Amino acid sequence: MSTPIADTVFELCVYLVSAARGGLDESSSANGFRMIEAVSRFVAACETASEHTDPFLREIKAYIDEHKLKVTGDRAAFAVWLDELLRRFAAEAKARNLAAGSGESSLPMTPLGG
Repeated sequence: MSTPIADTVFELCVYLVSAARGGLDESSSANGFRMIEAVSRFVAACETASEHTDPFLREIKAYIDEHKLKVTGDRAAFAVWLDELLRRFAAEAKARNLAAGSGESSLPMTPLGG
């Protein structure tokens, strides 16, 4: 079940991931890495401050922490990885929006696999 704070956290994370990808075309890939690191830290802080944790964001944090250092030395690989991360957020946002429009009480989760 979603809460206002969980929705706010999710929306901020979507923004940061999107900005990280856009930042690759505007400046150094270090900007993208900093934004992805911010997502990881922000989710960790929210989990600490609240008893509610968003299952999707918990999985995304683990995915980010597992892969972020593997791709920072290769700009092209980092761009591909950010595109995949953004695709996952877009799919989750779509699922949440569809669930909200239909009045469902639980949100379908997009598997992270791959």
